Amino acid sequence: IAPPPRSRVFSQNIHSSGYDGGREDTDRQTSERQRRKDNGPVSNQNVESEGPTKLQIPPLNSDRLLPVRHRTKNAVLTILDGGEVCVEFLKKKTGFTDRINEVCRISGDGLRIVLYKPDNKDIGDAPAPIPSRGADNIYSYESLPARHHRKYLYAARFVKLVKAKTPKLTLYTSKGRCLFMENGPHPDCEMHFYDGIKVTRVEAAVKIFGRDGGLFTEGDMPQELEEYFEIYQECYQRCLILESTLNSLESATGHSYFPAIIGRKPSTALGDTPFQGKENVSRTTCSPPV
Repeated sequence: IAPPPRSRVFSQNIHSSGYDGGREDTDRQTSERQRRKDNGPVSNQNVESEGPTKLQIPPLNSDRLLPVRHRTKNAVLTILDGGEVCVEFLKKKTGFTDRINEVCRISGDGLRIVLYKPDNKDIGDAPAPIPSRGADNIYSYESLPARHHRKYLYAARFVKLVKAKTPKLTLYTSKGRCLFMENGPHPDCEMHFYDGIKVTRVEAAVKIFGRDGGLFTEGDMPQELEEYFEIYQECYQRCLILESTLNSLESATGHSYFPAIIGRKPSTALGDTPFQGKENVSRTTCSPPV
């Protein structure tokens, strides 16, 4: 995962309105020029360190995401059992093993950020724990300084990628299985037909994969695949309705119903043995009544 670009802090002059606005602005500009002449120019670094600048993305949310640990060139990213997102930033030295330079832990709702340098800098199977002395810095989403925004954006992008591969709804139909992902409001989707055809939607771009490995895009597909595309469209709309319905039910009851599995794979799609599937199929048989 390539690191997102660094955020920039833009400063601006805020002018107050008054009864004599034009005269007030002129006096303020003269005063500002005199202050700069006396004290010298203000560096960008000092402006940035004066206080937090609001992040340009909403808080991340790892709700319903399964634990996962993934290593990239620059960091090790982890989603823990409780939903906490952890990024271990690596420091590279030529001829030496990569070491952990800094750890950023973000709560599952994205509102609490903990930063620290670990005592043990070796990369392990789990994130490096907080040192016995405590964390170096603890921030809220609103108070995170601009110099740490890149770390938050890195974690948020990882969560977004995991959501794009995590089904929120699984819909079984007579033709195939539809996986409706977590990265809403217009999520990615995969439609796996039982005969081997596959339709994917990634960031609103739809692709169709033929049985022979051929790849086609929306508006550029052979006629025999148009029916598959229409079935995919119908299933996607059904998933949108199901999602809305279950969201309303959650609001009414206070309980979440995601992830949800709707329907089951038909026995005709399981092969010669009708009970070899796993989805909601009983393993017992009933004896005929005597």
